[in-house]
Amino acid sequence: MEIVPIEIIINTKRKGGANRLTTLKRMNQLEIYIKDIPELSPSISSVNGLKFIKQAYYNGNPNYYKIPTFQENTFILEYLKNAEQSKNLMRKLC
Repeated sequence: MEIVPIEIIINTKRKGGANRLTTLKRMNQLEIYIKDIPELSPSISSVNGLKFIKQAYYNGNPNYYKIPTFQENTFILEYLKNAEQSKNLMRKLC
């Protein structure tokens, strides 16, 4: 059996389009679709990273492993700008 990676590139044709909530939700839907195909492994994307960051922000609570809302993005980004707070946030993921 041969393992072949699959890479999907999404071009929104807009500056910053990949960071829009609607785009992130569509990417998440694609990940859910891929997850249901037994021949494919679960995907790894920026959406996963955002979900992990939100979960870490909420003290690692698995109920918060979701795409951040627009409001959450605002204060999570401010939180991440502080290097020490970012280190503490990342420790919560480990």
